[in-house]
Amino acid sequence: MQRVRMSLPFYKDYGWEVEVVTVYPNYIEGFHDEYLSETIPKEIDVNYVNALPTWITRKVGLGSLSIRSFLFYFTRVNKLLKRGNYDLIFFSTTMFHVGALGTYWKRRYKVPFVVDLQDPWRNDFYLDKPKSERPPKFWFAYKLLSWTEAIAIPKAAGIMSVSEGYLKEIKRRYVCTENIPMKVIPFGASRIDFDLVNRKIINGYTFKVKNQNVNNIVYVGALTPSFIPVIESFFKVLMKDVEILSKYHFYFIGTSYSISESTPLVSELAVKLGMSDFVTEQTKRIPYFETLATLQNADILFIPGSLDENYNASKVYNAILSGTPIFSIFNNKSEVKQIIEKSGSGKVIGFDNLTNLQTKIAHEISAFYDLLNNSSISKIPEEILAEFRVKQQCDFFNSCLKN
Repeated sequence: MQRVRMSLPFYKDYGWEVEVVTVYPNYIEGFHDEYLSETIPKEIDVNYVNALPTWITRKVGLGSLSIRSFLFYFTRVNKLLKRGNYDLIFFSTTMFHVGALGTYWKRRYKVPFVVDLQDPWRNDFYLDKPKSERPPKFWFAYKLLSWTEAIAIPKAAGIMSVSEGYLKEIKRRYVCTENIPMKVIPFGASRIDFDLVNRKIINGYTFKVKNQNVNNIVYVGALTPSFIPVIESFFKVLMKDVEILSKYHFYFIGTSYSISESTPLVSELAVKLGMSDFVTEQTKRIPYFETLATLQNADILFIPGSLDENYNASKVYNAILSGTPIFSIFNNKSEVKQIIEKSGSGKVIGFDNLTNLQTKIAHEISAFYDLLNNSSISKIPEEILAEFRVKQQCDFFNSCLKN
């Protein structure tokens, strides 16, 4: 929901009136960040829908919010569309099951829809992995997502994505999408959000190591096993000089997609490498605005890349806007590398694959150690800002309607 939330103050500037349909907060598992609602302009109509409570659905093994709210979205949006004054439906969420309703609404009410692929709808990553490495209920989730994707994608009026790779995969799966407009539009970062953090004096994560001689290195966000080889290569280089390493402490915060306790992947890696004294991992996520405050309070932000060359870390834009120096190890094909270098906000070590990555990091590790002394954002590129991304969205909406 972050793309739409940050875009709401600007849609009208580019000729679009927006109405939002979302789930009542009390049906959402996990923490709630009340400050999010303060950034929504008062003139925006927000329609809330119910969802089946988890105490019912968990009995049959279902916790997905998109499944629990599916019928409620169907009913509420049907009532809205009967008014007949809507030009477009925009699905910008990772609650992908709900997106399948776009096909019905297009047929029933003649209103086209655009899908925003913030992640892959159907993710084939685990298909060749052993059962022990797959998420719980993998096959049920995979089959359901495959089915709903096949219903919706070929009927979309346009497909937006944060990654060119996601669009290429869609074109490969569905030849019929050849003439559907597609556009890569990464997330933006909101200066309104940082203004709120500073105005409300929101506290960030409390660092365990408060020694003034120790620099706090922070990563905030979910991690999957595909990140670990990159982090491991970096850690192995650092372990070659423990005396220098002792001047740093690494925090990995909110590393799990799950709201329940999950495997601390980085902590396990740290134990294996003998780095436990220098690493703290909290798998539980923290509220969004607390995250922004944490980015500002850190000494260095660490942004590792995934082995998936299609992965673009939208978190990098907030990292740049925070003003904290960034150290990143990222795929050369990603926009992340170019945007950090363009902003002058830090150092990026680019890689194409794992071959010789550790050697490459070793050759450039001095840039990490020097980062605190040589960090200065020379320019905030306009393309990382929410208002710039909104213009791209609206231009894309217009082209989809013309098409």
